[in-house]
Amino acid sequence: MEFDMVAPAARAPEWNDKDKAKIRKLFDQCDADKGGTVSLDELGRALASDKDLCRILGIDPVAAMPGNKAKLREVFEAVDIDGSDELDFDEFGLFFQSRVEILRYLPGTDDEDKFCIIQESIQGIREHANEIHPMAIPGLFNDKIADIKPTVDGLADAILDDIGDAVDRFLEPNKIIKAKRQNGYVLATRGATKANFDAYGDAMLAAFELGHGSGWTVAHQEAWGKCIGNLMDMYRLGVEDFQKEERDKKQAAIEEAKAAADKDAIKTAEKEAAEAQKAVEAAEKKRQEEDAKRNKEREEKAKKLASAEAKKSDEELMEERQAKEARMQMVRANQSARMKREAEALKDEQPFCICLKKGMVKGTPLY
Repeated sequence: MEFDMVAPAARAPEWNDKDKAKIRKLFDQCDADKGGTVSLDELGRALASDKDLCRILGIDPVAAMPGNKAKLREVFEAVDIDGSDELDFDEFGLFFQSRVEILRYLPGTDDEDKFCIIQESIQGIREHANEIHPMAIPGLFNDKIADIKPTVDGLADAILDDIGDAVDRFLEPNKIIKAKRQNGYVLATRGATKANFDAYGDAMLAAFELGHGSGWTVAHQEAWGKCIGNLMDMYRLGVEDFQKEERDKKQAAIEEAKAAADKDAIKTAEKEAAEAQKAVEAAEKKRQEEDAKRNKEREEKAKKLASAEAKKSDEELMEERQAKEARMQMVRANQSARMKREAEALKDEQPFCICLKKGMVKGTPLY
């Protein structure tokens, strides 16, 4: 993985509230004395105690090693705009000014609750999906995509292979971006578009809802929707890489033709480049139209689910909340234990969650 030095900027980027909350969480992690700023020493200690922080901030791990304070200072001074030897919140945010992609996948303030909801619902999915379909979730998913056109070779299998990683790394999505982005690139070479990912992602969400059965709530819809959406977004990055590569190739062909003063070749290359751009714009327009349609359908569905929940008695709601909290406490304990084992053992990553392709919850059949 490449680590780029952060270039000085005249002013900090304008972040939305969600991004600010994510940056604030990392800022507070580094601000050991809670003084409202981060010093070079505080940054160094934070990087030493959390190896993953280097990757998140885009800092070369070599700079965070003992004895390399001069190298870390170079990185620090690149964002210390006022030269105060302290990074305030705005300056700290400059670590992400050219790395919005990384910031995009950092867990949000409520993602831990979403993760717990996903975890506690796996048991219900495992039991119910087996009862209603001989192939459980993969079968329900394939039923849902049967009428989706056009089909893309390998897309369904890729989703079934990758959804387990998306669940397992829901709170650490940055760890799988590179691999899933590459998968998206490969799928793009087979004709996959962003619209395909939207349609197949909705089908996967619908399969989980059917697999879960009764008790599916707005919270389940949002949690599983976020999880699947993360995976589809990573695929989309791969599509963007492929499209950029294709445009660059066509532009290179134009330049080569110009260099050779071949008018016919120039016209052909320019025509192909224009057609490629039109295709991208048409696909984007179609995606936006379908997004609007899907968002409307999702809003209507959410209203129905919320209406059904509103009809429950106070006693039923209290029992559900208590049961949910008990399950979430157990899930958080399991997650904490897993992270502790990983930190201590420093072994290869061991998935804790589901792998739909194999139907496992690390030793527990899902279907």
